Amino acid sequence: LLWREKWAGRLLVTGLVMTFVLAGVMFGLDAVYRAMGVETLADLQRSKLEMGMSGLDFVSPSSNATFRMSLATLFQNFIQQLFSGIAMMGVALMLVKAIRGRKEGWFGDALVGFRTPFAMFWLWFRVQLQMLLWALCAPMPVLFVGGVLAALGLPQAVSAAILSVLIVATVVLVLVWVGYRYRLVWLLKAAHPDWGAGVCIRASVAMMAGWKRRALSLDWSYWPWFLLTALAFSPGFALVYLHAAGTLAEFSSGQVLALVLATVGGSVLGQMTFWYILLGHAVFFREIPQ
Repeated sequence: LLWREKWAGRLLVTGLVMTFVLAGVMFGLDAVYRAMGVETLADLQRSKLEMGMSGLDFVSPSSNATFRMSLATLFQNFIQQLFSGIAMMGVALMLVKAIRGRKEGWFGDALVGFRTPFAMFWLWFRVQLQMLLWALCAPMPVLFVGGVLAALGLPQAVSAAILSVLIVATVVLVLVWVGYRYRLVWLLKAAHPDWGAGVCIRASVAMMAGWKRRALSLDWSYWPWFLLTALAFSPGFALVYLHAAGTLAEFSSGQVLALVLATVGGSVLGQMTFWYILLGHAVFFREIPQ
């Protein structure tokens, strides 16, 4: 699909378009905020860190200022989620077209999410919300372990460490399991544009029943590509680390060239790996019982 059927270029362009659109929107919103003197909670936190580093006392904002910052942050997050849903729809539709062999209208279809942006936001929000609820509920059974540890008379520090490890492990495992349940949501939405968010989620859960282990096996098979991508970036990371540590005062022309080549090569290979994996997910979607 990537090379013989010449989808590599189309998918790379789709990814670049979606990235530039999302980044452009967020940079544009940030520029508007700065021009209007609007601050977000992230700006407040950054100011606190800068004040702390300089040794100056930081004056906490008033409740009204904090409320305005919260509203600005909420709107910023809404815009980010809105365009994330649009981008996900564009990517999913391109993948569905690839596995169906349809090469017409690929650029326009990459932007199809702009036709129904709030539907895309709602699907994205529903998935994220349900994963958050699963993550919040996951540690509940583990909390009973705390009572058992207290009954055993273990030191408080040891009990807290064991409980923390169990909670983190449980949340991670639950999120992985839920992630596989919702693996096909966007592909289903792209294949059936008239379906609502709830229908897509329920259909994905039903289709992935009994297929999570196969999906995990598929994902595990990509580890050599992750390793190869990491190795491609490693010379650049090593140079940057040596410079930050003070071992390397300044870069020579050869080191600058090596840094550029490592960054460009790693980025291209990372993009190819990214689309190779997503196409694997799309083929998996095509092959399992509908």
